[in-house]
Amino acid sequence: MYKRTVNYGVALLVLLAFVGTTAFRVSVPAIAFYAREVLSASAFSVGLLTSMFFAARAIASILAGFLSGKTERFLLSLIITTSFVINGFIVLLYGLIESVAWLLVVRLCQGFLNGIAWVLVQYVLGISVSENIRGRVYAVYFALGSLGSVLGNFIYSLISRQELTLSLIVSSTMYVLSGIIALVAMRTLSIKSDTKRISSNLGFKGVERVSTYGFMASAVLLLLIVLGISAFSSIVRGDLIYIYLSEGLSLSRSYVAKLVGIASLGSLIGAYLISWLSDKYGNILALRVSSLLGALGSILLSVRLGEAAITGLLLFYIASSSVISVSRRAAITEFKLGGLVLGIVNAVGNLGSVTGSAITGYLYDLLGGHSTESPLYVMTTLPLMALTASILLRKKR
Repeated sequence: MYKRTVNYGVALLVLLAFVGTTAFRVSVPAIAFYAREVLSASAFSVGLLTSMFFAARAIASILAGFLSGKTERFLLSLIITTSFVINGFIVLLYGLIESVAWLLVVRLCQGFLNGIAWVLVQYVLGISVSENIRGRVYAVYFALGSLGSVLGNFIYSLISRQELTLSLIVSSTMYVLSGIIALVAMRTLSIKSDTKRISSNLGFKGVERVSTYGFMASAVLLLLIVLGISAFSSIVRGDLIYIYLSEGLSLSRSYVAKLVGIASLGSLIGAYLISWLSDKYGNILALRVSSLLGALGSILLSVRLGEAAITGLLLFYIASSSVISVSRRAAITEFKLGGLVLGIVNAVGNLGSVTGSAITGYLYDLLGGHSTESPLYVMTTLPLMALTASILLRKKR
């Protein structure tokens, strides 16, 4: 692992979450509406855009987790920077595509590059700060990512009537800027090897001092929480949510983009407070509160009434942001091979995103966008599964 000696690099890594997420979110609604309205893609195909992205991220996350603790700073810097810059060029390919199949191929490439870059960034960030503030640092990092999502959606809402090319150029430019920020951040950080094991209260004691059963049970429960929240989050934060809100609630494209952006913004305070709970009172309480909000939010969103859906969107955004930051804190804090575990947590989250978006897209096509039966009803079982897993978590004895 590595120790922190300089804080400037940490600040730049946090800033990177903002710029990099903005780069991605500018293009997401543009591609979703392009696929649906120009290429006449089914809702299932639109959902597959998200699924393919996260499938590739899942594979890349494991690879990045394996590399994290075995790679020198120079090579880490090169991999992260190159991933962002290549992404900047790849996103421009969307403007040349005239079939849904090729849209999926390009999104697959984006997912792989994002999986490599972001897992390595999260790893370096986690090991560069002390344990007693790690949860809040991750919360700020992901909060800046949410702000990037807000900005990306608002940028798109302003240029939604323009040609697709404009959105792609903006996205590409910000990806290249992300690569530059990453390069400067990694050059600023001074990091060195450290194999110290850290433990906390989630039941993940040192492997040498805990039964295999207890260790695995706690790990599985953590992964189930990540899986349940991420699977539903793939709908709420993916391509399909724009179609669902636009067609299900009869909202304009511009208004939907603003609504998603506002929900992302409103979730920041709640997510930070829950991450503060993880630093102050431990991961279990934070995970239980997050899972409860996620279950409530998913149920309200599936009702498909204006006020209830908007409230549900906000609650689930808080839950999703909280689980993301707290689960990363647990991965880095609880395990000797924190980078590899971080990769596994990311991979499971990405796999949840693959299944959630694809299944919901299929149900959307099956029921119809304006059906009285919401395609999200079935998917609420996933956040409920996460809530159950969080209740079953126990502190170490």
